[in-house]
Amino acid sequence: MKLPIMKLPIRKGHSLIHVTYQDEDYSNNIHADNFQVEYTSQMNRIHISLGPSLNQRNKSSNSLYDANELIRKASKLSLVQIDEDQIIKGLLNALKKYPENSWELQLNSKGMDVFRFKVILSIQMGSIFLDVTEYIEQ
Repeated sequence: MKLPIMKLPIRKGHSLIHVTYQDEDYSNNIHADNFQVEYTSQMNRIHISLGPSLNQRNKSSNSLYDANELIRKASKLSLVQIDEDQIIKGLLNALKKYPENSWELQLNSKGMDVFRFKVILSIQMGSIFLDVTEYIEQ
């Protein structure tokens, strides 16, 4: 049975995401929002907007710096950690609904910049981890 494409919000408000890069550099200061999960017949895609960090009035804020670093180093991203309970529950529901589907992460920045990654979900100590297996060139 072919599943129609559905995109459901799992959290509209702000939440922190933590990222790690292949060079073991990391950031704990990225504010994100508009967390959504999109279902297709073979894939679940997590959408996250980096807007709250990129729209900082304080141009010297750590959050703005870290979000811009993520944009510069997107091809080197290795891990995204999410601690927000509402987001974790939404992703676990998606995992239960479509356990055979593969997963992608889509990070949306200002304008039309979109970064996509193939990921594997894992749960440890109350957090959900998105382990990046491949950066998808745009």
